[in-house]
Amino acid sequence: MEKATLAAMYDTHRDEFLAALRQVMAVKSVRGQQAEHAPFGSGPRAVLTAVAQLGAAYGFKTAVVNDAMAYVQWGEDDQHYIGIVGHLDVVPAGDADWHFPPYALSEKDGRLYGRGVLDNKGPSIACLIGMKLLKDAGFQPQKTIRLIFGSDEESGSNDVPRYLASEVPPEFGFTPDCKFPVVYGERGILNYRITTPIAPASIKQIGAITGDQARDHVPDKLTVAVDGQPITANGIRVPTNAPEKGVNAITELAKKLVTEQLVTGELASYCQWLIDSLAEKHFGEGLGMAFEDADSGRLIVTPYSLQKTDDAMTLG
Repeated sequence: MEKATLAAMYDTHRDEFLAALRQVMAVKSVRGQQAEHAPFGSGPRAVLTAVAQLGAAYGFKTAVVNDAMAYVQWGEDDQHYIGIVGHLDVVPAGDADWHFPPYALSEKDGRLYGRGVLDNKGPSIACLIGMKLLKDAGFQPQKTIRLIFGSDEESGSNDVPRYLASEVPPEFGFTPDCKFPVVYGERGILNYRITTPIAPASIKQIGAITGDQARDHVPDKLTVAVDGQPITANGIRVPTNAPEKGVNAITELAKKLVTEQLVTGELASYCQWLIDSLAEKHFGEGLGMAFEDADSGRLIVTPYSLQKTDDAMTLG
């Protein structure tokens, strides 16, 4: 089938793609409390039902496997198939000032916006619509194709073992969940904590640090009490694999505490270390770790969590 023909088919059915994507994006598929038939929370489970219903409406075989992953299948061979593996869970929207509602599909100047539109609801639904258009055009694949939709990729992919407990793995496939046109490898990920003892007399200058802190994103708003008064540092939330595109509230908070002379002694020295080592230094250059190679590029180093105890500061 010619590329021009495929493009014309999409142009004709673009509104159908957007309607399907809008339906899936409306489901707040953020990991929540485990419940019966919802191992990763009600939202991730609900989005599996939604995509299975879409696939069934398009005339495909569908199933939800162990309440963890759904599939939409073109073909009858359940044992030998090509797998297209995406996911429909998303990370929390946080309390950032969104320009567009996070759990809705918005379009401006030819771009689509909303939580999951890129990672990974948009690409996953694009594959589903692509498969439907080929089917409607009379194309017949030589091998069974199964679109597999996960519900826990953002939290460790615990959905995959539940799928494989009942289903054979694909013989070949790809995932529409990364950079175009193809990814052949991925850098390793290492999470670690640095605990720095601080004398109780110094650390008691501040209270607990509050804000949305997690491994998947750079924090965008942190608050701490200094002498009973709340001090807030604002940043710009981005994924931790692209910290240079945002502003980290951890180092912004350290800057505010130091430049406004809100803390002294050991705690001030610790905050200065955060600034010197990590502020606007996203590739290990402030820690003597500026490593890179041709295949994987530069090492990325970014803080994502800062916590206080009675006698130490702990940095994730």
